[in-house]
Order: sequence, then structure tokens, then C-alpha cells
Amino acid sequence: MTSSHEFAIQAPKDIEDAPYYCGYLMQPPTEGILEIKVVDTGCGMTSEEKEKLFKPFSQANKTVYSSYGGTGLGLWISYKLITAMKGDIKCESGVGTGSCFTVTIPARTKVEKEVEKVLE
Repeated sequence: MTSSHEFAIQAPKDIEDAPYYCGYLMQPPTEGILEIKVVDTGCGMTSEEKEKLFKPFSQANKTVYSSYGGTGLGLWISYKLITAMKGDIKCESGVGTGSCFTVTIPARTKVEKEVEKVLE
């Protein structure tokens, strides 16, 4: 069995008087796929807000912008980089439950790459 790497931090801010936590879980590549999950216990999002996530210059809602600022490019750039690597990024979220972003990226080992070269 392979091990996973976990990390969690408590952010310096409180959201609505509740501690805000963020962490990640990275699974070792299985069947050539690297999976990274980033989870937080923030305010979460509605379905309508999630539809805007990976579009440039957009944010989930105006409250987020007024509270935290930003240009609305971070997740769009992440999406572009991940898809350029033939990967995928998804978000699961619900109002009041926080969010979980899952990134999957093809991850071949050096041995797999060498075998592929031989077979070409």
C-alpha cells in the first residue's frame, strides 16, 4: 500500500466567527494518475457560483471580491495549466460546507517513459 501526503493549516482569518481550515491530500500516482485534493472549511458556493470558477476575470460573488480582492484569474490560470498537462480540475462545494478542489494529472514514471520509447 502506498502512503499519501497530508498537510493542514489554520488560516489567520476567521470567517463568520468560525475557524477556517485549508489543507491538501496528495496521493502517489496510481495507474499513471497523480491526484491532489485541496479542501477548505470556508463558506462554500452555490451551483451558480461554481459555474463561474474557471472563467477569466470572474469571482464566485461580489462579497468574496469585496472581502478578499483579487482579479479572478487564479483558478482560470490553474485550469489552463492543468488542462495543458492533459489533466483535470473539479470543484465540489455546498453553501456552508466548504469546498474540495480535485486535480488529476497524468504522471508517468521514468521507467514507463523509457518503455514507451522502446515500443515506438
